[in-house]
Amino acid sequence: MGGFKLTGLGAGSANGDSVRYEQWIAGRAIDTAIATTGSSNAYVLASGLSLSAYATGQAFLIIPNFTNSGAATINVDTLGAKAITKNGTTAIVAGDIVSGQIYRLAYDGTQFQIVGKIDEIATQAQMEAASSTAAIVTPGRVNYHPGVCKCWGMITYNTGTPAANASHNISSLTDTGTGLVTVNFTTAMSSANYAVVMQKYVNWDYQGIVTTKSTGTLLLNVTNDTPTATDLPFDFMVFGDQ
Repeated sequence: MGGFKLTGLGAGSANGDSVRYEQWIAGRAIDTAIATTGSSNAYVLASGLSLSAYATGQAFLIIPNFTNSGAATINVDTLGAKAITKNGTTAIVAGDIVSGQIYRLAYDGTQFQIVGKIDEIATQAQMEAASSTAAIVTPGRVNYHPGVCKCWGMITYNTGTPAANASHNISSLTDTGTGLVTVNFTTAMSSANYAVVMQKYVNWDYQGIVTTKSTGTLLLNVTNDTPTATDLPFDFMVFGDQ
């Protein structure tokens, strides 16, 4: 029987009917991962099956040749570009498809859905709103949360020169005068409406004064109990919006 085949078979249209080869191909899942081509968020896939039409339920394993930078489409066998969505019909955003990783796309009759849940990465706006309980926080955006310290430093003196023994978001310190230290931020604040907390680093009585604030710098004044401006070690923290 190996050399025989049925020809002239009519297209199946009801339960119990036989199906023709092209009907079976059109409805099956493609289980071999295929590398895409294309660029600029427009993926192109050659399935090798010479499909004549899209069919609901078709699924393809793809190896994307680039990472998407926004909403994207895929065009299979030149049948026309269809949107790629995640978590149902939600448009994908930058980085949802990563070059070289394997994804299963299933056609729902309108677009290709990525099979499986794609985690939502919190945007800067979501971090600042601090209300989402579903979006995932990444290290590069945690600083946008209003409850997170935006800058801190452990400031000491070496022969009258201030130095940060440990710090975050400080590009440099400027010795503005005795007891005066200008903190220069690496990443600026969005406005001068931020809070500063200071505390003594050693067991001396002193007063910490915020002299001036701007988006990019902070001038701190330290005095002893006289009060006289003096170079004393201290810690400080900044809270606000970036």
